[in-house]
Amino acid sequence: MRFRIVGEDIWKEGKLVLENNTLFFYEMKSKQKKGLFGKIRGEKKGREVLKINISSIKDVKRVSEEELILGYEGVSSSEEGSQLAYVQVRMRAEAINDLEREILMRMNAKEFSVFFAQTLTEEMRLRKGILKLSPFALWLIDREGQKRIEWDVVVNVEEKKRGKYKGVEYAAILVEYIEDSKVKSSLIISKGDIISTLKKEISEILSRHKGYSRH
Repeated sequence: MRFRIVGEDIWKEGKLVLENNTLFFYEMKSKQKKGLFGKIRGEKKGREVLKINISSIKDVKRVSEEELILGYEGVSSSEEGSQLAYVQVRMRAEAINDLEREILMRMNAKEFSVFFAQTLTEEMRLRKGILKLSPFALWLIDREGQKRIEWDVVVNVEEKKRGKYKGVEYAAILVEYIEDSKVKSSLIISKGDIISTLKKEISEILSRHKGYSRH
């Protein structure tokens, strides 16, 4: 694998190790065997360059099939919305998929159990999963994968009509956002009280982002 701390010019060849909820980035010497994301197995790992506790990670952005950017709180970053430090990671696609999912599932962010649909058509399929919120983005995660929507591209959040199923009240919100120069939507459904809390949380985050107006 290769990694680069944003702000530096050089990509380093190395190994990424997960231990005790912390990511360790090691730079490998030219004669050392290059490694991929994994847990410590006792082999020599190289020189430690960076370590990031997963609880400090606030943004996970997939740049391409084989590249991921992690945004994390540095030593001087303690307030919500403060400037993050970033590191870019390049691996083969299968390894980067595993890394992205592992971090998202462990990431210290507000979490809600939901059903969601990405395409609003008559044949739309509801998927059961979780929604995670950070000051930088929201993620819709299920067994098939994960979808990231950053707040700067959200154009509208609207609560839909409530209804009951087997005596339980359910509600939905529609999140509209710009992707590939088009307006796209995600429908999110859960119990009424969860949706009320979620809508409030999203509105508070969006109110801190310029250019958003409630509809």
